[in-house]
Amino acid sequence: MKHCCEIIFFPNEVINTINKDKDNERIVNEIIDKFENESDILKKQKLLIYFGSLNKNSLASFRNEDLGRLYIKGTSEYEVFIKRINFEVKQIPNFKTFRYFIYLSSNIRECENNIFKIFTIAHELQHVLQFINVKNIHKKHSDLFRYFCSKELNRFNLPKEHDALKKSKLINYRISDKRKKVDDFINEEINRYNKDTYKSQYWQKVKAIDVDEDYDLAKEVENLWKKYKKNIEK
Repeated sequence: MKHCCEIIFFPNEVINTINKDKDNERIVNEIIDKFENESDILKKQKLLIYFGSLNKNSLASFRNEDLGRLYIKGTSEYEVFIKRINFEVKQIPNFKTFRYFIYLSSNIRECENNIFKIFTIAHELQHVLQFINVKNIHKKHSDLFRYFCSKELNRFNLPKEHDALKKSKLINYRISDKRKKVDDFINEEINRYNKDTYKSQYWQKVKAIDVDEDYDLAKEVENLWKKYKKNIEK
């Protein structure tokens, strides 16, 4: 089927990234295909997957490093970010026609490890499906996200994050010829970042997730919203 989604790279005149970008494009397409029954949904969306110029530190939010972010047209987060990277947006053909905008940091573009790369890209693609499939949770999740960050709670326990981590782990399993290869990589990351609370939380959470578990995203968001609603309103 014809793809409505597009993959675009920030023009890099300093380093020759042509061969690496070809591999990046191949990986993105393979990830989308590995969503299996949901891949057609992704292919029909006006979705831009953009390998940008910002690195993980300049893309960071709430004092943490971000390797990729999803922005949805019509939301306040989208408007703020588009103004911030206006110099890049001007170079993207027909940018205003895209409803979903996945911005990937330069670190992902240059990354040599495909397992690491898949975790980030599949995670953001799952956020697109969440917005499409589960109505009226974006605002609640945004409020919960800000509240968790303000209280230094583990944001990876948020339902949308748990669900996206679960799917990214599953996609990695589907692409890898052996699950053990992915599991070994996760353990290596845990050992590497043992003293870094944020990164340790991320990889410990990924390790603990059972990709075969039943997970009702809408129900989990609603349960967490009820638990923290009064605190958030205060």
